[in-house]
Amino acid sequence: MKDEGCGSKVSDPDAELVAAAQKELPGAFKQLFDRYWPRVFRLALAALRDEAEAEDCAIETFEDVAHNLAKFRGEARFATWLYRLCFSRIARHKRRIKMEPELVDVDLDRLESGSCPQTEHEERRAFLRVAAEIQRLAPEQARALTLRYLCGLDLDEIALVLGVSVATVKMRLARGAEALAKLRQEQGR
Repeated sequence: MKDEGCGSKVSDPDAELVAAAQKELPGAFKQLFDRYWPRVFRLALAALRDEAEAEDCAIETFEDVAHNLAKFRGEARFATWLYRLCFSRIARHKRRIKMEPELVDVDLDRLESGSCPQTEHEERRAFLRVAAEIQRLAPEQARALTLRYLCGLDLDEIALVLGVSVATVKMRLARGAEALAKLRQEQGR
């Protein structure tokens, strides 16, 4: 898999570490793994809602990175490329397990408070319920909301991962929030 971009190199805070990993310098790939594992795992968990599936998906994403890192040319930021690989893995897992998400009642504001859904059981359950609810939306809205509220990416990062403008991200987030409200209202919540 090649990285996507418009032909020119971009400023990437991971560039030196990626170059070291491409040269197979000791510890470089592990540093990338350690830096991005939490976000890749959260992204997979939000989409798949099963810890074992999410862990498998995240591991497979890093296997994809290891296998394709030599082909990465830096035309996109490493993180952008990584999240795109993760979305591809998530899609494969969903096709394989043919998931049907359930609609549940969870307060999105709770997750924005900065708590980590991986630290306590109750927060993890809330995280999974929100993820299930978000997965009922149109795919472009679900991806934007997942990256923003469940993975904590800022608008610029989301735009890079999704390959759209910041304005489009804002629109998808707003429409997704409206759709969630409508779904909740239809469910009598």
